[in-house]
Amino acid sequence: MIKKSIVTAIVGAALVVGLPGAATAESVSPAAIGGDYNGTSINIRLTPINGAIAGQGNRGDGVTALCSTWTSNGYWILHSNNRTKITGWTAGGLLRLQYMPTACP
Repeated sequence: MIKKSIVTAIVGAALVVGLPGAATAESVSPAAIGGDYNGTSINIRLTPINGAIAGQGNRGDGVTALCSTWTSNGYWILHSNNRTKITGWTAGGLLRLQYMPTACP
C-alpha cells in the first residue's frame, strides 16, 4: 500500500511540472488551499472568463482552491464552494485565499 504522503508528493510534482491534460476537481492536488469569497453573488463558471455559470458563492461560504490559470483576463482559480459543493472557476480577484494555488495541469 502506498502512503498518502508519497501520493500527495507525486500529484503535487505533476502540477508543478505542468503535465498536459484538462484540469478538473479530480485531477488536482489534494493539498487544496482554504479561503472565501470577497463579496456576494460571485459567479462560479464552468470555464474561465465567459464560461456558463454553474452557481454563485457568497462571503461566508468558504472555498477550497484547487489550482490556478493565467488568462488574458488575469488569474482564474478552480475551486469548490464549501457550502454548496459546486466546483468551477472564479476570477482570482474575487477570492480571498491563504496563498495562490499552483498552476492547473
